[in-house]
Amino acid sequence: MAVVLENEQGALIDHALALKRVYCHVNTDAHIKHQSYVMKTDLFEINEPFKMDSQVLAEKTAEERGI
Repeated sequence: MAVVLENEQGALIDHALALKRVYCHVNTDAHIKHQSYVMKTDLFEINEPFKMDSQVLAEKTAEERGI
């Protein structure tokens, strides 16, 4: 993980940035020059908090029951 910001409350990490740094120059073969790889940044977008499957199921069940 790439640490973007760190303070006494915690750290902000960027996994996409870490992968970008690792895969920017890759030696694939002795006869081939460097290759670069780019990650799809939309794969790293977090649009809602993580929920366990059991929590999602419980919320769905409660919604169906009108609770």
